[in-house]
Amino acid sequence: MSNKKNSFFSFLSFIKKLPAKHTLKLVSKQKLAIEKSFPLGIDFGITAIKLVQISIIEGKLQITNIIIKEIPLELWNSPLQRKKAIPEILKKIVQEYKIRGGVITSLPSSSVQMKTVKLPPMPKEEIAKAIEWEVKQSSTIDLKDLSFDYYLLDEHKIAPSREIEAMVVSCSKKDVLEQMAMVRAANLTPLAIETDSVAGVCALIHGSQIKMGEVILFLEFGCHSCSISIVMDNNIHFKRELAINGDLLTQAIAKHCNLPYNNAERLKHTYGLMGTNSSRGDLQTPEGESAIMVNEALWLQLENIIQEIDYTFKYFTHQFTSGRISKIDRIIISGGSANLNNFHSYLNSYLNVPVEIADPLRQTPLNSEISSKFDNLESLKPRLSVAMGLALKEL
Repeated sequence: MSNKKNSFFSFLSFIKKLPAKHTLKLVSKQKLAIEKSFPLGIDFGITAIKLVQISIIEGKLQITNIIIKEIPLELWNSPLQRKKAIPEILKKIVQEYKIRGGVITSLPSSSVQMKTVKLPPMPKEEIAKAIEWEVKQSSTIDLKDLSFDYYLLDEHKIAPSREIEAMVVSCSKKDVLEQMAMVRAANLTPLAIETDSVAGVCALIHGSQIKMGEVILFLEFGCHSCSISIVMDNNIHFKRELAINGDLLTQAIAKHCNLPYNNAERLKHTYGLMGTNSSRGDLQTPEGESAIMVNEALWLQLENIIQEIDYTFKYFTHQFTSGRISKIDRIIISGGSANLNNFHSYLNSYLNVPVEIADPLRQTPLNSEISSKFDNLESLKPRLSVAMGLALKEL
């Protein structure tokens, strides 16, 4: 892995110009106007496979393909069955939409380690070897079974007498090889593998939802995972996995309301958290009583997230910035649970920090075919952060 040419990961480096055979060909009325199509970004989520592609049309960047293929609910909590089913689902997508060429995929944050490493002052050409030595010393996995890469934090501040900080990203090489094999089995060409967190942040940076000089807490709230990333100067400086996720919220509703999982999932999306403007009359109906029960079940879980966010930021500021950073500028929520009713309002009121829902499609227009394909694309945007970030990788 010390030889970067053979590295499985290419987290923040630019992808070389692709040969013509790796350019995706889209079935589109606008295909003759497409000057260049970039590799397709594929996010293998727990609840759906999301695909996004961008192209240059008449000199401007445009989203020319969005595909969301929902995964059957019975596979969400059956990892082995889901693992067997995903390759076949991908093959059907490829055949149905006549996709071919190169793709960029990602691994879930829960299976990837991100760790800040501090190095003594040294020439840039020695950093790669020093990082490899640090990984070898700290990892419980043999180096030959590990895929890893790194990026420098505050690279513009590197000086002969200054300590060097790097974010090292690593995972099992087995996970990488399995992902590549799955992509190849669908007659696609794997070009790079990213991590969900980095891809999601890159999409929001491209859309200017994250800007230089800001301290952003990026909350990825998915079905089977939830993580907090602290973003400063357009880089992730710290990442932490949380024990709570969207699936646990559904289980809490099912237990509290004595309901089957499927019904609990439906109620979670129907009611979410109760708004402060709910009237007494509304709450005395059968629907109001259900909303109260769902709110009680959710609040017991979401209270933990508020505490974890507060703890994580305080830990980060004291351990990594020596108190230099005193506040979060904004919280941005991404993932399938980002649209939970009134969740962002609760975070805002309890943490006194502006909260936004991720909009990875901001500032990148969609062609008319894409716009007409979805009834409510607005609600889908938080689920597309990773796929959009992967689709933007070559940029």
